[in-house]
Amino acid sequence: MPYLRSPRFLFIAILIFSLLLRWGLVIHGGQFFNPDEYLYQYSRIIAKDIQNGHYTDALTEGTNSAGHMGFKIIGVLPALVEEKFGENALIPAFFFSTFSLFNISIIWFLALKLGADEKEALWAVVLVSSSNALFYYSSHLFPYDIALTFGLATLYLAAQKYTGIWISVLTGILGFLTFFTYNGYWTLAAFAIIVHIFLPAKIHLRLLYKSILTTIGFAAPFIFIVLLSRRFGNDLLISYSTFSKTITNGLFSEGGSIPFKYLWSTEYSILIIWLSLTLFSFTTLMKARPDRIIIWLAGLIFIYGCLVVSSVVLHKFVVYGRLARQLVPFLALASGYSLRLIQERWRWGIIILTIFLAVVIVQTGINFRRPFQLIYPTDFANDVRKLYPDFDPPKNMTFFYTPNIIDVGNYKAYYVKYVFPLPERDVPIEGELLMSAENPLSSFPPFRFDEGFPPNVRTFFPVINMMVTRINE
Repeated sequence: MPYLRSPRFLFIAILIFSLLLRWGLVIHGGQFFNPDEYLYQYSRIIAKDIQNGHYTDALTEGTNSAGHMGFKIIGVLPALVEEKFGENALIPAFFFSTFSLFNISIIWFLALKLGADEKEALWAVVLVSSSNALFYYSSHLFPYDIALTFGLATLYLAAQKYTGIWISVLTGILGFLTFFTYNGYWTLAAFAIIVHIFLPAKIHLRLLYKSILTTIGFAAPFIFIVLLSRRFGNDLLISYSTFSKTITNGLFSEGGSIPFKYLWSTEYSILIIWLSLTLFSFTTLMKARPDRIIIWLAGLIFIYGCLVVSSVVLHKFVVYGRLARQLVPFLALASGYSLRLIQERWRWGIIILTIFLAVVIVQTGINFRRPFQLIYPTDFANDVRKLYPDFDPPKNMTFFYTPNIIDVGNYKAYYVKYVFPLPERDVPIEGELLMSAENPLSSFPPFRFDEGFPPNVRTFFPVINMMVTRINE
C-alpha cells in the first residue's frame, strides 16, 4: 500500500505514537516532583475562587507575581476541570503534555511553510520527536512546552514574507505570550519577531511599518496586564525586576557549555547526529542559501548567543537545561534539511540516510526508556503503604519543602522527596530497612541541570536512596 510510505501518513503515525508515549509517561507519574511544579497550585486557587464567584480574589491572585504568569493563568483551564471532578494531578498533566505534541506538529508545517518538501519536513519531525529533552518533562506540570508552542507559532507567522496589519500584530501578541508563559524563552520570541520584521531582507518603509505593528502587538497586552495588576494592588514591573534577579543559582561561566552538556545527558548519540548534520548544512551555504536554512542556523546562533552573553558576559542569568530546549527545534530542522540533501544528491545517500535513522531510532528507544524507569517519591510511598498498611505518612511528605527525614509513627522515611540542597554528610539509618529505591534526582542526570549544581557535583552525583525503615520497640 503506497500510502503507508507517504510522508504525510508517516507524520500522522509519528504524532499518534508520540501522543501515546506521552500519555503513558503521564500515567507513570512524576507530577509535583520538581518544586517549580508547585506554581500550578496557584492555578488551583484561582479556579476555586472562580468556582465560588470570588472574581476579584481570582484576579488578585492571578496578577500578584510576574514569574511565568501566563502558565498560572492557562493552568486555570485544567484546574477548573479538577474543580468539577476532584483534584487529580493527571488532569493537568494530560493537558500540558498535549503542547509537547503541538510542538512536533508545528515543525512539520514550519518546514513546509519555508519551502521544504514533505520528505524534508518528515525528517525534521522524526528528529524532533526523537528528542528526550522534549519528552521526559511531558509528565510534569511545567510552562516550557506551552511557551515553546507559542514561540514556534510566532515563528510560523513570522515566516510570512508579505503580510498585512493583523499578521504583524498577531506575531507581536504570540511573541508576548511566549515570554508571558515562560520568561526564559524570551530569546525565542525575540528571534521570531526579528525574522518577521526583516523577512524579506530588504530595507524599505515596510520594515518600519512591520516593526511598529509588531511592537504594538507585543506591548499592548503587556501594558494591559501591568495596569490590571495595579488595579488589584500588584506591581508587575517591580515583580519582573525582582524575579529577574533570582536566576543566579549556578555558575555564570558555564553558559557556553551547559547547552551541550545538558543535551548530551538527554540525547547522547542523537546530539552528535544533530551537530554533524547542522555543520554539514553550514557547508552548503556556498552553493545555495534558501531562506529556511538561513533561518534555522540564525535561530541557533541567536538563541545560543543570547544564552552565552546573558550568562558569561553580563552575569545576569545562569543557563539551565530547560533553556537549552529552545535549540532543539532548530537543530532538528537544520538536520532535516541536510538529510534531505544527502538523500537526494549523494550517490550513497539512501544508505547514509538509513544508517542515521537506524541510530536515531535505537538511541531514542534507549533514551525514552529511562524516564519510564524512574520511581518517584509519591509512588514509592504508595508502594510502601501497600505492603505496610500502618505506614500512614502526612499528605505533604513527598513535597519539596519537607525535611529529608520524617518520623511516621514507628517508621522513618528518608529522602522521599525532591532533595535540594544535597545533604552535607551521610545520615545514619535507624531501624529495619523495609524498602529502598533510588531517588529520581540521583538516577536521572538531566534533572541535575536545572538546579545549578556545580560541574563536579553533576559528574560525581551521590547515590540518594529513598528509604523507609521501621523502628523496633
